[in-house]
Amino acid sequence: DRWAGSPCASRSRGQWSPGSWRARRSRRPSGAIERLHAAGFRTTVDVLGESVSAPGAARAAADAYLAVLDALAARGLDRNVSLKLTQMGLRIGPALARENVARVVERAVAHGAVVRIDMEDHPTTDATL
Repeated sequence: DRWAGSPCASRSRGQWSPGSWRARRSRRPSGAIERLHAAGFRTTVDVLGESVSAPGAARAAADAYLAVLDALAARGLDRNVSLKLTQMGLRIGPALARENVARVVERAVAHGAVVRIDMEDHPTTDATL
């Protein structure tokens, strides 16, 4: 097993896969993603953060996803992203979240990417669905 003896082996059956653990710990995440891709792994990128409290923070989070999608496409990597609606501004207002998600989805479509919506805590379940 190629992960035996690695610091992430004990977490491989839990919350993190070996690849996600390494990507999170990397100083240059794109380098970690490139190495995982070269090793035959599929990847999904999540810009960490949730439940923003200002419209500007929600727009900045959407902007970060746009940059990630552009970078993944430019490098020929898997164009899969996963986002949280509260990070897109859901708790500030559904219209803001829809606006930000629409921006991300438009860019994703242009790159042939996949956008996944993370299910969050129970107070946001109905709005997410």
